[in-house]
Amino acid sequence: MTGVQTCALPIWSWGGAYQEAQRNAFFLPFEKETGVKIIEGSTPDYGKFYEWQRAGSASLDVVDVETYFAYEAGRKGALQTIDYTVVPKADLMPAAVSEYGVASCAYADVLAWNSRLHPDWKDITWQEFWDTRRYPGARGLRDLPASTFEAALLSTGLSPEKLYPLDVQRAIDRLGDLRKNTRVALWSGGSQPIEWLLSGSVTISSAWNGRVYDAQKNGQPVSMTFDHGMIDWLWWVVPKDSAKRDLAMRFIAFTLRPDRQAALARNIPYGPTNLEALKQLDATTLAALPTAPENLRRLTVRDNRWWADNAERIQPLWREWKLGLK
Repeated sequence: MTGVQTCALPIWSWGGAYQEAQRNAFFLPFEKETGVKIIEGSTPDYGKFYEWQRAGSASLDVVDVETYFAYEAGRKGALQTIDYTVVPKADLMPAAVSEYGVASCAYADVLAWNSRLHPDWKDITWQEFWDTRRYPGARGLRDLPASTFEAALLSTGLSPEKLYPLDVQRAIDRLGDLRKNTRVALWSGGSQPIEWLLSGSVTISSAWNGRVYDAQKNGQPVSMTFDHGMIDWLWWVVPKDSAKRDLAMRFIAFTLRPDRQAALARNIPYGPTNLEALKQLDATTLAALPTAPENLRRLTVRDNRWWADNAERIQPLWREWKLGLK
């Protein structure tokens, strides 16, 4: 054991299969190598960042967040800048590097269904998701306008290249059409859509590709398609008033090492951001990753800078739309 520390580092992530994969690839190896205890929490509360900013102190030191929030919170002064003298970036994908965060992996929001109940379904599209006559049953969508609005617009036949700037009213109207024709359930945790699909309470749902993979690995009848899904990144950020900035940067640098990135991909099919890590993975593992060339071309890239600029304006509209759910 090198560089033994007698301290702890509190970290927030997203729970479930993803956080278990992080535990095996990042948390436990970091503890073994440094002696620093990782204190885990799950399901980040973005509002806390601004509470910490007002209070001048933070109760967490590293948080795993979505891209749009890394941009938004950085712009509002709620995050520390990444110290790239500690965190090496030479081998990282350019899209994974920003002033206030560094991406540790890529994931995809995909369409998923119960393959036991619907063995003949394949490569469902967003247009078919909205087609409740041909594909009857309840629908599952994430309780977040980002990606959900894109899905609504893609269901109209709009091409991914013409999504932005988003036609917000058209997306809301399209979601309203879906709500008129079937029950819409909104999920906030990654395990929910899998549970709903297995129980039959929803017929088709958006889901994270890693959660679908984990269900499949456990022999559960859940199928998915990368077609028409949305690729995005998960970012390490450090709250502005973290008292352990230096240790936080050391941890982030550790998770970006090629061996640690490859270990994460072997535990869960989220794509490494360190290009050197891809060289350590076999063909079977690569084929399940969103960043594999044959999968990447099937995915839509979400414009998170647009969301960072517009999320506050859209949130009240989203809350108003949700009031009409059954």
